[in-house]
Amino acid sequence: MKYLLFILLCISCGDDGFRKVEKLEGFRILGIVADNSEVAAPATVTVNALIADVNGTENSIIGNYITCIDPGISRGAEASCDSPINGPTSFTINLNAIPGRVGLGPNLSVNVPATILDGRSTLEKFNGVAVIVIINFTVNGVNHSAYKRIVATDGTRARNTVPTGSAILLNNQVIASAPNDGDNLSVTTAPAETYEVMNVDGSKETLSEKYEIAWYTNSGKFDLPKAKIDEVVEYQGDTASTLTIAVIRDERGGLDFVKAYFP
Repeated sequence: MKYLLFILLCISCGDDGFRKVEKLEGFRILGIVADNSEVAAPATVTVNALIADVNGTENSIIGNYITCIDPGISRGAEASCDSPINGPTSFTINLNAIPGRVGLGPNLSVNVPATILDGRSTLEKFNGVAVIVIINFTVNGVNHSAYKRIVATDGTRARNTVPTGSAILLNNQVIASAPNDGDNLSVTTAPAETYEVMNVDGSKETLSEKYEIAWYTNSGKFDLPKAKIDEVVEYQGDTASTLTIAVIRDERGGLDFVKAYFP
């Protein structure tokens, strides 16, 4: 009996009917883009929600955002703002103005207060203390939320810069047509940075960023929907992918994206 159960589980794991994480259907928040992910306080950072509403029927959607000092999300705290710095503030996204209904919402301002490092330890000042911005949407009665950390440091280490100049390559050439079954896709972007972190004993360690690429499409699938910067992914689908998006994250809050739309 246990062997039959094992076989059934294996068959289920290979079931192509499961929802593909890379398939864009309905409303999703794919990320939050910030013009700076590390700053010197006081600062004002511009953020934009990267949203997808493929096959949606709404002409526009209303969202709101709120900011506060990070309650300690990396230590298991809930992403919430009990003591807001700003907000909640409402905004509207006109989906009909976004080709393929995938793109950025309006510019939203996040204030990083001058006092954020007051009374903090040397360790906290070096590695940074974060403000979070939480963006919320209610679409067809369903709540959607995402948050972004904006880190303030004392500047004794080089601050992070976001990935820039990203491009999708189709079979080693800048993409100029919709991918077909078996085509190879990859991403180019700004070189990864090295950075320092301070350990609890006060020693410093130099690390290198590791980029992660999340691939999305309105049809078909990828053999690697999550990939490293140097990995080539294969598009697999019965029809060409008219909408292909790559979201690039640098693990320190930097995010860029590039979209190929061939309706």
